[in-house]
Amino acid sequence: IQFYLEHQQNKVVVRLARSATASETQRDQTDSFHPPGEKQRTFSLQVSSARSATTQEHAGSLKLAARLAQ
Repeated sequence: IQFYLEHQQNKVVVRLARSATASETQRDQTDSFHPPGEKQRTFSLQVSSARSATTQEHAGSLKLAARLAQ
């Protein structure tokens, strides 16, 4: 699993890349959320992950992204 950050205008994009197995189709899905707090009110964070990532891995990447955004 690889994480990398991209800065785009007022956004930081955190991407999670994972190899798909032969039985998995890889589709991109993007979740957006705004971290809590007045200072981050205008800060938008997008997390993109491969469709094959498990719910547990995806939840972990969201927590990591929130920490990185602070």
